[in-house]
Amino acid sequence: MNEKFLEKYINSYSPSGLEINSQKLWIEEGVVFADEISVENYGNVIAKKNGKSEKRILLEAHVDEVSYRVNMITSDGFIYLIKNGNADHQIAPSSRVKIHTEKGLVDGVFGWPAIHNRETTKTPTIENIFIDCGVESGKKLIKMGVKIGDLVTFPPNFQILGNYYTGKGLDNKIGGYILSQVLNKIKNVECDLTSYFANVVQEEVGHRGANMLCQNYNPDLAIIIDVTHDTTTPMMNAKKSGNIACGRGPVISLSPTTQINFVKFIEKVATDNKINYQRKALGKSTGTDADDFANRGIVTALVSIPLRYMHTKVEMVHARDVEHTIDLLFHVIKDLKSDFNFSLI
Repeated sequence: MNEKFLEKYINSYSPSGLEINSQKLWIEEGVVFADEISVENYGNVIAKKNGKSEKRILLEAHVDEVSYRVNMITSDGFIYLIKNGNADHQIAPSSRVKIHTEKGLVDGVFGWPAIHNRETTKTPTIENIFIDCGVESGKKLIKMGVKIGDLVTFPPNFQILGNYYTGKGLDNKIGGYILSQVLNKIKNVECDLTSYFANVVQEEVGHRGANMLCQNYNPDLAIIIDVTHDTTTPMMNAKKSGNIACGRGPVISLSPTTQINFVKFIEKVATDNKINYQRKALGKSTGTDADDFANRGIVTALVSIPLRYMHTKVEMVHARDVEHTIDLLFHVIKDLKSDFNFSLI
């Protein structure tokens, strides 16, 4: 586990549509052992490890994090926003922010009136939250470089709490980190299949990166790595979302999207290597990039990391789950033979 790289990567900025900061870091420090690296027009990065055969497996995670965009600059120097992905506006007030401008980062805070001096008992909405950058006019903001459409993120805040990693953007930069560590672990292993490790953009705004990737790559097999809800914390509903807990291992999903024979193979690999895992039932789709691959007839599986407090600035994953997911994916790639047959009939 390369926790030094993990901290740098989680702390990097990757709002949907401007993931370049994180992608450069992933290329320069995460996948240096790749045989080949490709970058697509909108920022998808694909690292390749050559195998003995032409059969191909693609492992994919998304790099983008939920964020906001500047939507209005008032004459008296306040900023109103729209969401860039499903950011949780209720946790915004009193948070520090970074505005990504062409002139560099501009600091600000989500202001909020005092509890004992508000006009009414209001709750935060995307219409009433606002950013205060400590200036007296919109003209000063514009002079500082702030423009309509600029992206807004929370600042870096990676931390290790006990056995947990916490910070912004673990959904789903933890997936990209796992990809890098699998590649690092398998770099000197001769494998039957050629492996692609894809870190894609714009999942949080409609799976666009996955759609772009599928137009240029048609692997025989695909494993999507994402996060899923830990349902053991207060206010979560295990009856609705399944009994999933951090620390109990990676989550293998069962749905029409996930190809059952490939799923059985991954489960057997986990069992044979004494890797604990959890099962999750999903309905007609997974809500992840796995759907995009399955829709194109690619044999697809979904492996997820249990995560607490999704789409907040204090997302949490258990270090043991990260380590076990790396081990599972390593053994899957190593054990796959070019004569695999996951046909249903």
